[in-house]
Amino acid sequence: MSAVDHFRTQAEGCGRLGSAMYADLIARLADDLQAGGPTDVLVAPYADASGPAAIALRLTGGLHRLVLDGAVPELAAYYPSVGGEYDGDAAWPHVEAALRDHADAIAETMTSPPQTNEVGRSAALMAGLLALSQYGDLPVRLFEIGAGAGLNLLVDRYRFVDDEGREYGAADSDVVITNAWPARELSARTVTITERLGCDISPISLESDADENRLLSYVWPDMSERFDRARAAVHIARTNPPTVRQQRALDFVSDLTLQDGTLTVLWHSVMWQYVDPPERDGILEQIASLSMGASDQAPLLHLRLEPRRRKPGGEHEFLLAADHCRGGSQSTIVAHTAPHGPPVEWE
Repeated sequence: MSAVDHFRTQAEGCGRLGSAMYADLIARLADDLQAGGPTDVLVAPYADASGPAAIALRLTGGLHRLVLDGAVPELAAYYPSVGGEYDGDAAWPHVEAALRDHADAIAETMTSPPQTNEVGRSAALMAGLLALSQYGDLPVRLFEIGAGAGLNLLVDRYRFVDDEGREYGAADSDVVITNAWPARELSARTVTITERLGCDISPISLESDADENRLLSYVWPDMSERFDRARAAVHIARTNPPTVRQQRALDFVSDLTLQDGTLTVLWHSVMWQYVDPPERDGILEQIASLSMGASDQAPLLHLRLEPRRRKPGGEHEFLLAADHCRGGSQSTIVAHTAPHGPPVEWE
């Protein structure tokens, strides 16, 4: 598939997921790419990249970052995330100007994959922890690979509301995820996180406004609920920031140990596609090795929300899978979700 085709496919995907702005903007970028415009210059180094590399979203993330940084006020007038109103025809000349005048800044952004750090996906993490009643009230040691800024490591500091209005998590949190999942008789399990640690090859520290803008730039500008939720989560993280190491996922998993009297959870969401196959194999080998020492007193849970097919040739779905690792691994699909999180639909 050509780069132009990847852009058009991404535009269609954005439209299906509720972003009319990105459906239109990325389609225009595809036209410009095909015509050899400034988009072509930026995309040329990635001509052979596959769809999972998300080159279109890298580029739109760079444009959004310029808007959030205040570098392109003329273009900002068309970005809902900063109070603008999108109009494709009126915005396009300013998009072209930004692609030309700020090419170096956008090119730098495009060197790494999107780090959406989507807070809505924490609904899947919390749902998994609540639904897996076999672990009782064991305190949780939470570890995340591809953690970005570590916002989903703060899952216990958010408030979740099911579709019947029952609440879970932190009652006073500014991050409220409504309709998180359909009502279900969940266990009375209390999720207590005693240790949290993440890794990322390019972590986001959130120590400055620039760091915040880098993170928020990957949230689609016209999806206000997602954007406001991410901003509220950033403010929580700045008060008591999670630790995210700059480290490869394989090296991070290789360092994991188990601890008696705790549930060790390895979690990741929508990052597996960015990991090279040899490293994926190594991670799974390390998890298998660690699981051989797991027990009822020191269980290991591999919880993951990733796009995958249930059977060869099937559609990709965002499946929440729980691998219960006690002297081996038994995998269960707990739920499926929308790509950006809620609602979590039970299996």
